[in-house]
Amino acid sequence: MIQVYFCPICGEVTYEDPLKMLHNEKKCNFCGNPLQNTGKEMSFFTKDRSEDRQERKRLVRRLRETVREEYVYGNPLFDKEKCEAREREDREWAERNKAGLNPLDNLPRCPTCGSTNLTRLSGVGLITMFGAFGVTDGNAGKTFRCNNCGYRW
Repeated sequence: MIQVYFCPICGEVTYEDPLKMLHNEKKCNFCGNPLQNTGKEMSFFTKDRSEDRQERKRLVRRLRETVREEYVYGNPLFDKEKCEAREREDREWAERNKAGLNPLDNLPRCPTCGSTNLTRLSGVGLITMFGAFGVTDGNAGKTFRCNNCGYRW
């Protein structure tokens, strides 16, 4: 039941699950334009087309390009320069990941919502509260607060 979405401008192809996790309201991660639904599930582009296991693996690897060929390249909204810029950024991201240089790999994330929009809780406030009243403000032992959902850990 995983729907496939595409950006008609830059050719970005994504799936329903990452869109839900990122809460990005079906907008392209690269150019910010609204994504369009292919009206087909991921399985349509993969297992439904072949019974051969090796062939299915090949189809999964080619899924993005298959969607682009069917829905993007002939679209009047398609912008070749934006597509090339997206592809260049994808290649650079892949190279950084291979080299272990992706700066987002080392960011703490909220265990509840996955956001990186966090605030480090101050130890001074904890000591002041504890010393003055003999109680804490509920942040004892907590290091971060998520600015997205409010969770503290």
